[in-house]
Amino acid sequence: GGRATLSGSVVVAFDGGTPVDGSRYRIVGATSIDGAFAGVKLPDGVSGRLVDDADGVWLEIGSEGADRIFADGFDDAPPAGAGATPR
Repeated sequence: GGRATLSGSVVVAFDGGTPVDGSRYRIVGATSIDGAFAGVKLPDGVSGRLVDDADGVWLEIGSEGADRIFADGFDDAPPAGAGATPR
């Protein structure tokens, strides 16, 4: 919970493993968010996107292509059933 101010880039490593399509990883736990990440660096062969919900910011792994960060700092609507609400 609490407030988070975002900036900079998110760099993700999976310690030699490969994440499963559809996996979600919490990047930041916060109930209020200011700012935005400048981008996301994922390992070769991994695609995903950042989404936020009432609990913070998540990395969702998916085959929809490379991450696109919009001016508000988050992607458009998540895939149906993902349970995240875009900012």
